[in-house]
Amino acid sequence: QQQQQQQQNDGSAAPRRRQALGWCVDGDHTFTGTPREARPSLWVTVRLLPMAYRLWRHISHERSEGRDGVIDPFSAAAPTQVSGVPLGGLGGGTVGRGWKGDFNRWAIMPGKYTYASVAADQFTVCLRRNGVTVYQKVLFPGNEHANQLRAWDWTFPPEHYHYRALYPQAWSTYDIPEHGVTLICHQISPVIPHDYRTSSLPAGAFVWTVQSAPDHGDVEVTIMMTFQNGCGQPNDADTPGHLNTVFREPCRDGMSSAAGVVLKHAPSLADKRSLPGYSMAIAAKETDAVTVTRTCTFRTDSGTGVWEHLRSHGELADHDEESAPSNGQCAIAAAVAAGRYVRSGTEGTIEFTLVWDMPRVTFPLDKEDGPKWVRRYCRFFGKNATACPSLAATALDDWPAWAASINEWQAPVLTDDGLPAWYRSALFNELYFLADGGTLWLHPEESCEDVEPLQLPNQDGQDDGSACPDSYPDDTGYFAYLEGHVYRMYNTLDVAFYASFALATLWPRLQASVTEHFASTLTLDDPSVRKTLMSGCGAPRKTAGCLPHDIGSPDEAPWQMLNSYHLHDTADWKDLNTKFVLQVYRDFIATSDQHLLERLWPVCCAAMERPLAQDQDGDGLLENSDFADQTYDAWTVSGPSAYCGGLFLAALQVMTTMAEHPAINDQAASRKYSDILSRGKEAYVAKLWNERGGYFNYDSSGSGHSDSIQADQLAGHWYLLSCGLPSYIAPDMAKRVLNTVFEFNVMQFAKGRRGAVNGMKPSGEVDDASMMSVEVWTGVTYALAATMLLEGLEPQAFITAQGIYDTCYNEFGYGFNTPEAFLQDGAYRSLGYMRPLAIWAMEVGHLGATHRNKGTFGPTIETKGTLWANHRNKRCCPEASTCCPLTLPDFPSLQWARRKRGSAPS
Repeated sequence: QQQQQQQQNDGSAAPRRRQALGWCVDGDHTFTGTPREARPSLWVTVRLLPMAYRLWRHISHERSEGRDGVIDPFSAAAPTQVSGVPLGGLGGGTVGRGWKGDFNRWAIMPGKYTYASVAADQFTVCLRRNGVTVYQKVLFPGNEHANQLRAWDWTFPPEHYHYRALYPQAWSTYDIPEHGVTLICHQISPVIPHDYRTSSLPAGAFVWTVQSAPDHGDVEVTIMMTFQNGCGQPNDADTPGHLNTVFREPCRDGMSSAAGVVLKHAPSLADKRSLPGYSMAIAAKETDAVTVTRTCTFRTDSGTGVWEHLRSHGELADHDEESAPSNGQCAIAAAVAAGRYVRSGTEGTIEFTLVWDMPRVTFPLDKEDGPKWVRRYCRFFGKNATACPSLAATALDDWPAWAASINEWQAPVLTDDGLPAWYRSALFNELYFLADGGTLWLHPEESCEDVEPLQLPNQDGQDDGSACPDSYPDDTGYFAYLEGHVYRMYNTLDVAFYASFALATLWPRLQASVTEHFASTLTLDDPSVRKTLMSGCGAPRKTAGCLPHDIGSPDEAPWQMLNSYHLHDTADWKDLNTKFVLQVYRDFIATSDQHLLERLWPVCCAAMERPLAQDQDGDGLLENSDFADQTYDAWTVSGPSAYCGGLFLAALQVMTTMAEHPAINDQAASRKYSDILSRGKEAYVAKLWNERGGYFNYDSSGSGHSDSIQADQLAGHWYLLSCGLPSYIAPDMAKRVLNTVFEFNVMQFAKGRRGAVNGMKPSGEVDDASMMSVEVWTGVTYALAATMLLEGLEPQAFITAQGIYDTCYNEFGYGFNTPEAFLQDGAYRSLGYMRPLAIWAMEVGHLGATHRNKGTFGPTIETKGTLWANHRNKRCCPEASTCCPLTLPDFPSLQWARRKRGSAPS
């Protein structure tokens, strides 16, 4: 209220307040909650012991073969409270930089994470006046590394440091009041919606603004960036052959250059699970005003020479030479220093970049006749592992365009004072997982023979077409991201049902490609038998007619070996095929691509046959099979259920709508699905509606928990409203359900401060039927809040969702590591998870409610993706519906990849 009053009295206060939006924390901050992993109750643990034993045996076998387990909770990283905005675009790997400024999480190899804060990976400032150094410290508000690099000064005061995160940007501010200097490090990654080229770059920029107070005199400022050759793994030191090489790459203006060091990392021959060879580079922009010096190599067990030379001379000993390879006894590092003169009362900038290059991606079980993969950025920078210098020059040239595009994209949200400040922070910061989710963006190697020039949008901010894949129908490639850092399966269908709203909104062609790849798997059959972990029984890996749970694991062969998940036999699940159908229509709305609808209509018809067969009594409602046969895979459900039944009815509504679209015009199919839907709606209410409580019962089994209030019971209703379609339940009934869920699952749980618990008994007690019924699922809570927004319940929506943000970012320090779930006491399960990306469904819900209030509720099939491709964004392709459709590269395991547009499946 005081801020609002100040804004009214002083119009200039609003911009300053908006600049502070994001997740903000001071260097001396401590979180009130202590992170710890959730443990099931005793009786749940006893029930799960056989499964845990089978899982342990599976993981032991995988390790003996040099692979990691698909699901390995036994060796998950210990919880920390140090994560910040990661560096890098989509699909090229990421480097995590914590909120204190250290580099502490490494995911360059898909699906493999290294958690290590590397002492040598730092920025250091040297201030000189009249040729004498008056101040030199490592710009890190902590002393964790003081025992390793003892000659360095690790005493920067934490109270003079401030961090602000607004993905894909972050700002670190260092105040040095005794010398009248303030340093602001602006960190930027090339993550730009609707740009399918720049967003693939494995790069990040650090733009330092040096502010000199008017009453302290002129100052010479040198920023030094140091970096170890490696990712903090043991082979950084014990593997010989690492090599550092200096370079100088001209920038586009012809007057400046990127001066830096390439750090070529040799693979470990002893450890099959270590990273293959790769390169990284650090560089600074050398201009008339900024002088850059480099030290090619120094040992990380000392660092004395580098430190003392900088202190004595304000620069490094610059030698244009290649270092000797490391000897396997100590890790080596490189240093780049950039210095400039800053007059009193003015400011100046110094620009750095960090880039990396691992062009080829292989998987342990790749088939010999399968594709040879290269990363997306290789189409623009080549695949010969020599891209670091040109990547560095590109980053230093183009970071202003990156920042301008990002700011233009985010501005409508950030300046909307009708939205809570926490929401404006969470909406963007949760996007970190699109890059940091072990993300793949690949092409078959043969498609990258010729390097295409990387082009950026025009200076006026309008897309010139070069960044839109619709101009290149074979250009989208293969995109995938993990279910989680612990649950290492790509494009998990039942979870992406929630998470994919982010991709569908911001990179709709990528989401459409993911859906098309799933479509190509429907008719595939893999009869090889595996033992399921929950039951111990054998089951085929993939059954024809059933959508797979996932498209593979990074320790097998994604897109070639489907269904890495084997907790259950997912051929018997009740939500995969229906969720696929719902996502097809949602992606059609997002892309306005009529050809997508034409191609996938026969696949949807085939996919619906499985759930139709699961309606055992012909009442228009499928039945669950008395086990956890859906995304809540430890929560048993039997007979007709609110969750799976609602998804089934929503899929029937979508099938009816698609059949009536002019591009399909299948009246027989429309009548078929409409008739089943009519019967199903009656059965859904008759068998599940709880009139006294005002909600749909969990299931109709008559068990002790069948009348539980499930937070996610309206998932199908939510999808229909998001796509502008009529629902299978009446609006007043939907609102009554949402108010009941809000009253019980939100407000009667942790006093409304934790989001929505999955299951709540009508008595007001948490349903303890399973380990999942007692959990809060972060992404499900966001989806619930999106439903509330679509139904006009805005206060309830933001109260519900704020519990997730406060718990994760403010209380327990789970930010940029958002878990799948936590308990009432904040104990987490599965840090770093896909589903919280569902917060972007809230943005669609918010805009959908806005349209409805104006009498123009959308989107509908007549609109051109109003709430998706171009909402709050001027950079989308304005003629998306008339562009050439996406097509898929050709390789044997994808039958649909070889079919022409519009052909039917076999």
